[in-house]
Amino acid sequence: MAKHVERSTRSASRLAPFALALILFTGVAHSAASQPRRLATFANPIDLPYRYQPRTRGPSYREAADPTIVRFKGRYWLFASHSKGYWWSTDLRNWTFVEGRGYSVNRFAPTVIVSDGKLYLTASERTKKIWVTDDPMNGEWSEAADISPGY
Repeated sequence: MAKHVERSTRSASRLAPFALALILFTGVAHSAASQPRRLATFANPIDLPYRYQPRTRGPSYREAADPTIVRFKGRYWLFASHSKGYWWSTDLRNWTFVEGRGYSVNRFAPTVIVSDGKLYLTASERTKKIWVTDDPMNGEWSEAADISPGY
């Protein structure tokens, strides 16, 4: 009888790590299954009231591609394609639209730089000019340069 008990104890001690692993795995699997699934979708946290680009065929598309942001006079200024203007913010969360005038407001990929207390703007789509303003709040821009073809 003592031999039988000794064999049972040895067998149980060999199986103990496997039993423990099975118990842990079952508990982890149950815990993971009971957790709510997290979505893997991400969205741009900036919700701008940008416009739709109408199309003659098919659906219209929201348009605000190719954004550029600069910091100027204590505000962030955001410029995007085909927007007919731009936005400003002091906190990068709340944005106010400014309707632009005096430059090609309806072009792709605007680029803006800050230099000597002024903003300079150009765009990539058939644009041969650079515009300037020192007061972007009012929306008025004037021509700073006319760039000849082949620049």
